[in-house]
Amino acid sequence: CRSPCDNRPMLLSQDPVARALALEEGLPRQVLLELQESLGVTQGELARLLRTTPRTLQRQGERLSPELSDRLYRLYRLFERAVLFHGDASRARRFLRTPNPALGGKSPLELSVNEAGLEAVFDLLDNLEEGVYL
Repeated sequence: CRSPCDNRPMLLSQDPVARALALEEGLPRQVLLELQESLGVTQGELARLLRTTPRTLQRQGERLSPELSDRLYRLYRLFERAVLFHGDASRARRFLRTPNPALGGKSPLELSVNEAGLEAVFDLLDNLEEGVYL
C-alpha cells in the first residue's frame, strides 16, 4: 500500500523534516508526474494549478525548482487530505474538481492555488469531518 492509505507519491518521505529538506533542494521531477497522474489532470491543468506554464514544466530538469516544489507540495497536501477524508483517490478527485458553494462556487483545486485558498479547503474538510455541512 502506498500512502495516503495509500495514494501519497512514493518519492515523498513520511518524515516532515526530510520533506522540508527535499523541498529546499527541489523535488524530483517524478513527484510532479506522479501527482499529475494521481489528480487526473492534464499538464496544462497542472501548470495552471501551479501558477506556471506547461513550457516551464517541460523545461524542468530532474529536480524541480524550490519554488515550484513548494507549490507542488501544496497540491500534494490537498490531494492527501482529500483521500484521507473520502477514503479513496477516485472520490477525492471528484471532490477536488467539483465546484463547492462553501468555497464561493470554486472547486477545491481552483481555490488551492495559494496558501489562503488551501486553508479554506482544509477548513471545509474539517467542518465536513465534524459533521457540519455547509
